[in-house]
Amino acid sequence: MPIKINNQISLEFKLLLLCLEDNLYGSKEDEIIKACSKKIDWNKFQRLAIRHKVIQLIYVILKNKYAAYIPESFLKEMKTIFLLNSTHNLYFTAVIHKIIEYFNEDNIECVPLKGPVLSEQIYGDISLRVFSDLDILVPEENAFQAFNLLISKGFTPEFNLNEKQFEAYMNSEDHMILTLGKKKLIIELHWELSDRYLSKPFTFEQIKHQLCEYDFNGKKFLTFSREDLLVYLCLHGSKHIWENLELIYLIANLLKSDLDWEKSLLLARTTYCYKKLLLGLSLCSQFFNCNLPDKIHSLITAEPEIKKLDQYVTSLLLTPVENHIWDISKSKFTKYQFASLDRFQDKIRYFFFMALFPTNNDWATASIPGKYSFLYYFTRPFRLSYNLLKQKTRLIRKGFK
Repeated sequence: MPIKINNQISLEFKLLLLCLEDNLYGSKEDEIIKACSKKIDWNKFQRLAIRHKVIQLIYVILKNKYAAYIPESFLKEMKTIFLLNSTHNLYFTAVIHKIIEYFNEDNIECVPLKGPVLSEQIYGDISLRVFSDLDILVPEENAFQAFNLLISKGFTPEFNLNEKQFEAYMNSEDHMILTLGKKKLIIELHWELSDRYLSKPFTFEQIKHQLCEYDFNGKKFLTFSREDLLVYLCLHGSKHIWENLELIYLIANLLKSDLDWEKSLLLARTTYCYKKLLLGLSLCSQFFNCNLPDKIHSLITAEPEIKKLDQYVTSLLLTPVENHIWDISKSKFTKYQFASLDRFQDKIRYFFFMALFPTNNDWATASIPGKYSFLYYFTRPFRLSYNLLKQKTRLIRKGFK
């Protein structure tokens, strides 16, 4: 564990990191046993594991290797959480299988993202991730077809849009949310993966020639190559300002594979998310001691903004659970997002895109016919200003400036 982190963290956070690093490489057994012998606040430890979305992994690690050093009552409570989440994951797995079947029958290419599929790919077990929705990527030209197909199969869209309205919606949004059943299982239908604010969108077209066939529970489907998955995970983590450790830990596990670094670097550069890739790798080294090639270390060091971004993310992740608020990082309109863009022209584009282009919240505020959808561009600045003022007021009241 890097010394600069070790000196800043609580005993509970240190134990969490030790368990995860031990799961990656082994060799942390003595340190974990020693930490468990100290005055661990097990309730706080559990809250940390939940907050960082590693509760499933932590339970399996502790149960399999360190049960003798853990309070029995704590392990029982963890087991209950684990079993409930595993049942949830099995249900989501069945749903994603059905969606892939629907798309295959309608000749729509697709790539399932995150959820149980990523859990199987990275951890080898669908039960080891915590997630609340399913994501699937389709080609842009098939997005409306896929949207209508899901509706015909009983899914309820966030907005009922005709083809013209859907085309207008696609100009400013990268996905559509649909729900299923009384439990409101959420599906995110993606046609783009970078929130539309990169000048070179990350789409199905970008990665289709590198897609691999993957066997998931006895059924074959398309998935990212390891190199493209690395870029996507860094892009996704950056989109959410690395708000939990699992976003970094997924990448750390992927780094154990043999990677063609030039392919990942090429994709990151051509889609202008090069800094996001380097930041994700820097965070892996920072939190989990990942052994990066000398060339990658040199590239990280050569980008002065990476260190500042790394420090900002670290400060968020190390904020105590009791004091932690995500109001700062929930908004896409942040200094972090601005600083993480590769080029000056992208920063300018990002500013205007966020200020003027309507979002799904703008669509939710009012339904405008497709041919008049340009009106959203006039209402967006007023709604954004109001929301930023409201957010700033809330932060000041809570002691943040």
